Amino acid sequence: MEAVNSSVFLTPGIALIMQAVAHPIILLNIDRQVMFSNDAANAILTSALDVVGSKPGELLNCVGEKSGPSGCGTASLCRLCGLVNTVWQAFHNSSGYAEGDCRIRTSDARGLVLHVQARRMEIGSHLFVLVSLTDIGHEERRRVLERTFFHDVLNTANVVFMTAQLLASELSGDSLEKANTLVDSVGLLIDEIQGQRILLQAEKGHLASPMALVDTHTLLKSVARSYQRVNNSNGVGLTLELPQGPCIVQTDPSLLSRVISNLVKNAFEAARTGDTVSIRCIETPSFARFEVQNPRAMPEYVRLQIFTRSFSTKGAGRGVGTYSARLLTETYLGGRIGFDSNEKEGTLFWVEIPRN
Repeated sequence: MEAVNSSVFLTPGIALIMQAVAHPIILLNIDRQVMFSNDAANAILTSALDVVGSKPGELLNCVGEKSGPSGCGTASLCRLCGLVNTVWQAFHNSSGYAEGDCRIRTSDARGLVLHVQARRMEIGSHLFVLVSLTDIGHEERRRVLERTFFHDVLNTANVVFMTAQLLASELSGDSLEKANTLVDSVGLLIDEIQGQRILLQAEKGHLASPMALVDTHTLLKSVARSYQRVNNSNGVGLTLELPQGPCIVQTDPSLLSRVISNLVKNAFEAARTGDTVSIRCIETPSFARFEVQNPRAMPEYVRLQIFTRSFSTKGAGRGVGTYSARLLTETYLGGRIGFDSNEKEGTLFWVEIPRN
């Protein structure tokens, strides 16, 4: 260990670089003993033991380290340890590199979930593995919470939606109108929840996009119905302009509906009492162009940031509508999206989707 320390870790440049790395880094010898750890690694090594010469399981308070006959790496549980296996692969495979996830049961019952990246390196006549550790526990917990949230909340919202529909079927007059408004509002709530789930899947690249022949007239009428009754009550009108004859495109109907709905929602939010939002479909031989227009112009600072994630004029934590529309259009539908905004004509968003 002294030879390694004198040749490498007492070299100011190398020590400074390793300390500057934000990720926890440890250097292990062939016996998986720690030869060096940077400050970021020391922050997660909870043991009071001396770091140099100890093994990772000892420093991370792993329960397996206490049950094995020779400590870390020798318990039955250690056969499944992502850290042990990743380091072993880096020492022995031809590339000298390996990575994997590691779930550690700690003595305080909280546990750790780490992503491990290991790179074999030779110093003098000795082999070592440089290990980078990334705490991904928060990401795993978030994924579990997301699955639970979307499953449970969507189930509850669907129950409310069906109950409202049953209620509306038994009413008439003003009561029926109010019940229908409730049905529409709950439908929009479900649509918002589905939209968030689709956005998360799209950003991760996990979104399936099944193509089908879509009648754009039917799709746009459905979008208009979803927003017309609720927003007309706020004094904002809606017009739908469709070309003569059918306009068929081959695309994902769910995602296209989502894109148009996001633009219509934004248009209603920008409009004021007495304004009218317009939805249009323009047919060409090669593509179908969808336009959503409201009579209000955007300020320059809004125009410059309109497709940026989390930018919103409505406050922090918002701003995924136009970002989502662009992501879905350009990444999954193979189309184009843009806008024009001026004082004379207001703001017009357009989406072009290939016919085939």
